[in-house]
Amino acid sequence: MGTTYWLLLCLTTAALLALGVPSAWVAVSLFVVSDPGYILFFNSFYAESCLFLALFFVTLWFLATDLEVTTARFWAPASLLWLFLLLGGVSKVLYSFLPAIAAGPAAHSLRRSSGFHRTILATVLALLAVASPLHFLKGSGPNFDWANRYHAVYAGLAVAEPDHKKVLSDLGLPDRFGDLPRRDVFAARIGPSHPVHQVLRDVSRLDVAAQYFSVPQRLQFAWRSVATELRAARSHHRGNTERSVEARRRTRYEPHWTWSRLRAAVFDASRYSVEILILGSILALACSLIRRSWSGRDSALLFLLGWCVSQAAMTVLGDGFVSLRQHLIGARLGLDLMLLLVGARSLEAVFRLVGRKFIEWRQRGRAGSRSKLTAKRNGLCKVTVSSFLDRLIATN
Repeated sequence: MGTTYWLLLCLTTAALLALGVPSAWVAVSLFVVSDPGYILFFNSFYAESCLFLALFFVTLWFLATDLEVTTARFWAPASLLWLFLLLGGVSKVLYSFLPAIAAGPAAHSLRRSSGFHRTILATVLALLAVASPLHFLKGSGPNFDWANRYHAVYAGLAVAEPDHKKVLSDLGLPDRFGDLPRRDVFAARIGPSHPVHQVLRDVSRLDVAAQYFSVPQRLQFAWRSVATELRAARSHHRGNTERSVEARRRTRYEPHWTWSRLRAAVFDASRYSVEILILGSILALACSLIRRSWSGRDSALLFLLGWCVSQAAMTVLGDGFVSLRQHLIGARLGLDLMLLLVGARSLEAVFRLVGRKFIEWRQRGRAGSRSKLTAKRNGLCKVTVSSFLDRLIATN
């Protein structure tokens, strides 16, 4: 299994280079995806491996659209985009909205193509955006809706509200279900035949979202839980472990050269580092929109921003606070790629500012030298004329 995904990762990298993505961006992004927190999924049956490949390709695909996109170059980038969006969209129900989130930025990125090709691109993206969720809701995709509903209410909303019986009553649940465990349904051994699941079918995700937004403290609790998990330094959501020789205890495996250590240095700098990164991304997109300098990197940043926010919302509304480490792994990779884009943009702005100040300093220095030289020449001319007049008067 691991060898198969490694080969797919190599083919994905080759495809990105063939599309014209700068090799520096491919190398840095590959370093992020190769972190043990992500790459170890390759040797498992988890669906996250497909998502990692899809996010890796789609994010860098936007950088390829910065280059010249002609009619002859339309089919190869568009076909690969459709393939990887399908790969990520049907991998897991939590990731089924990946094509819908990428549709807008992708359609805008190929705006220089002909109207016929843009219509084809938008049509296929719309079909993928609809077909991916339907694969799990109506098709053969694995869907544990009964467990997710329990988690969204009992292990989510009821955890965010201290008076959990009140919020359960507001959702219309009978009082006899008020003391059910507020944790994982499988650990609580509440199977699909329990009568509470019949009642939870009448509770929609919109009802749960309305309860969060009706009380700001619940919304704040949900966001702080998500942000804390995204900021945490984890080499793997289950803890990359190896057996110790001494007491056969399992110890954490975190090499110093991994991306996990580098991201920890950034996100540990402030309690609000995730919020700062998101606000910085919004400001960067707003500046590009105002200056009318929108590029492929802005489309990639918009895609990742929408992906991270939607994943946080879908995780809390869809499965509560159960296994946030595992359910937010896709948002974590998106946040890491956002950090690369925002960091590169910030460094470019700093270098541009320093270069402009240096040029102004050089120009002021040259202007000052020229003014001093001119003043010196004028002074010499005055001395020469005055001495000549003095001599002429003395002679007469």
